[in-house]
Amino acid sequence: MDRVFLEAAREIETTARVDQVWHLFCEAIGSVGLTHAIYLTDTDSRPADLRILSTLPGNWPQRRLQQGQFNEPFLYHCCATFEITKVGVEFLGDHEDYLDDEHRSYVTQMTSYGWRAGLGIPCRLLGTGRHGGFIIGNALTAFAFERKILPLASQLQSFCLIAHRRLELLQSLETDAQNRKPLSPREYQTLELISTGIRPKQIAHELQVSEASVRLYLKNARQKLGAETRDEAVALFLQTEKRAPDRSA
Repeated sequence: MDRVFLEAAREIETTARVDQVWHLFCEAIGSVGLTHAIYLTDTDSRPADLRILSTLPGNWPQRRLQQGQFNEPFLYHCCATFEITKVGVEFLGDHEDYLDDEHRSYVTQMTSYGWRAGLGIPCRLLGTGRHGGFIIGNALTAFAFERKILPLASQLQSFCLIAHRRLELLQSLETDAQNRKPLSPREYQTLELISTGIRPKQIAHELQVSEASVRLYLKNARQKLGAETRDEAVALFLQTEKRAPDRSA
């Protein structure tokens, strides 16, 4: 893999925010001339649970897909296998067998954003519970795209799989954080202090409570975070809960 991708992959693996992963991903593919990207996943079943990251204005195609009753061609055709698919208006002729007029119009709309050719790179397949991946491209003609970008397809696929794994994890953590009961002020304070290396006995002194109370705060916080161990609870806390303002008891 190219050193730019390797360095970006290393940073992605240690990044705790979705927007930072997305920035690193787009910056890396931009180094090889790929100016546009969409990360798109959905559940296999209904109702839809679309997750979209996009470099295009208005987070396109979010509004179009949220209208419902439209099968996004990448999700419902390309994600049947891990095969990389050439996409975009420059390659519409390759997909005549299954794209109707509505889908062709959808693909053609991407040209208004300066996107003519691209690669659809599945990272999760239909039938696995959640499917999707990346669509990446630029304004090149088919000939120029095949000459400049297609030789990088294998590297790009590996890089996309790394970014997908991290995005999927962080997005799931964000969803879990939104759905679970919030930490109480004491539970938050206890995890915050534990994360700095302070021991429970010291925490009890700091908060002016008993050690038994500290252990209870830790147990409750671990259960709310869905963590098996104290260390896992601290890691989840640092990724999804910790923020700058102090919380009072």
